[in-house]
Amino acid sequence: YPYCPGEVMAQNPKWCRPLSVWQSYFTQWIQRAEPQELLELSIFFDFRPIAGEVELAQELRRHVHSVLKETPGFLPHFAQSSLQFRPPVRLFGRVVGSGEPAGALNLKDALMPIVCFARLYALRQGLSETHTLDRLEALSDQGVLGERSLEETAAAYELLMRLRLTQQVRDIDAGQPPGNSVSHRRLAHHEEAALNQSFAQISALQKRISHDFLGGTA
Repeated sequence: YPYCPGEVMAQNPKWCRPLSVWQSYFTQWIQRAEPQELLELSIFFDFRPIAGEVELAQELRRHVHSVLKETPGFLPHFAQSSLQFRPPVRLFGRVVGSGEPAGALNLKDALMPIVCFARLYALRQGLSETHTLDRLEALSDQGVLGERSLEETAAAYELLMRLRLTQQVRDIDAGQPPGNSVSHRRLAHHEEAALNQSFAQISALQKRISHDFLGGTA
């Protein structure tokens, strides 16, 4: 695994801090809600305990949800940031990407609207799940997400993740660093059709975010 260019790693002393400091971090991220704060919250809100005292992580999550309740203006800011991705245009039924190399589709960017949707509504509902698919299931259990929407959103997530991992295996086999971009020329017709369905579902999710948090349409 390559080191994170943003130094979001345990070897960075900034992230090896006691509970009180982590509570302060989250409080500042939520109350300021500037682009850098939104980015760091997006990364660290998905924390989960894997060793040591689990109660520390549980107490931190309770603190996060408490601050969110006291800061109602945060979620609209977070919702706005989740609408930055726009599904690629389609010409004659084919996906046309806009990334590098020319015409490539960035699969990591394509995944983010689904990840952000699940994270945003998990924040609003006070959920403790951290994996995107687990969050979608929990949102369905709470009646936030209908069964059909759950199935279509989960299918879109799994398709994009599978295509991304397949492309990374190709990159490694070719002696290149694993990337996130795939050319539409590498996609089979059934994959392009499935991508079109996925992008339609992503658009529907973004419209719902805009309606629920921003009072408009995406």
